[in-house]
Amino acid sequence: MRTKLVAPPFGLPTSVIPIFTAVAIRQAVSRLKWVNRTDTFESLLWDACCIGTALKLRFDSFKPKQLQVLDALHRVMGLPPFTATETEDQARETISKLRVYYKELPDAVRHSSKLSLETRTLFETLKRPGLDAQEVADALLETVRGAADAEQMAHILHGIFDAVAMIRDERLAVMRQVIVPTLQAPEQKRRIIETLSQRGDAELVQALERIDQDEAAALSDLSRIIVGKPLDQCSDIEIGRLSGDIEQLLTRAMESVIPEPVQPANLTPATLVETSSVEHPLDACFQNNLSVLVERYRESLGTYKMIAILLNQMTQLRQSVKADVTERL
Repeated sequence: MRTKLVAPPFGLPTSVIPIFTAVAIRQAVSRLKWVNRTDTFESLLWDACCIGTALKLRFDSFKPKQLQVLDALHRVMGLPPFTATETEDQARETISKLRVYYKELPDAVRHSSKLSLETRTLFETLKRPGLDAQEVADALLETVRGAADAEQMAHILHGIFDAVAMIRDERLAVMRQVIVPTLQAPEQKRRIIETLSQRGDAELVQALERIDQDEAAALSDLSRIIVGKPLDQCSDIEIGRLSGDIEQLLTRAMESVIPEPVQPANLTPATLVETSSVEHPLDACFQNNLSVLVERYRESLGTYKMIAILLNQMTQLRQSVKADVTERL
């Protein structure tokens, strides 16, 4: 406007433009505000008219269509219905609640590839700094474009909120699908936890043991242990990788579960003497138990450490036999 007024055919001096502008807006001045500025109205008016800044004026009150979409959003978010006397304040409260809702969403959900185009566009608007209430209302109108009335607007907005909630819950659902069936059998869960304890995975054990008490927190702990971040902060790709890693972890733990050593039968000295010439049950029992112990401790001790222990035991047995022979002689 300033450019037109100072150019031909008007050619007004810049010093008089604020006066003409003040006269033109005097009846609506209480409803006007400068966009994204907090200085006094008069000083900004002078700057806009005389210096030629890019300042913009707009009505501070909402247009009927904006109020309609904000009323629909108000209901979708479960807030009390608008009242005739406080419509403007309630509309602003609704926008404040929407901003809080967006701010509290995990980054992974805000940037999920599964969001609809309308939702992504709305979120892009909400993350812009210095956004005023009018611009948020306009963004909502663009989101529900094509809706004939408030009911249709509410239906579209409900779909957006439900879709976002599903994306948040989907992370838990994916993890549940992998973990819960595996741990449903108490004996299987006990044996997996026992194997992980033997490996020294204390944090994993604590997280698995918490699943029955606080599933969401326990699954988030598993995510933090394995990929280094809470579950709700994982991207879609990380969720897929995480579920695969946990499935492999549980499978390996189940495959590593070794049965308890078999207790030998009570054999009498007579039996041992009578069967000394053949392979009797005690030999097989000892060999089986030794195999069980080797398998049980191979991963935690390491092959070379285990060989050293077994060689030490064999050396002690040889020394014991030599001592017995020497004593008999």
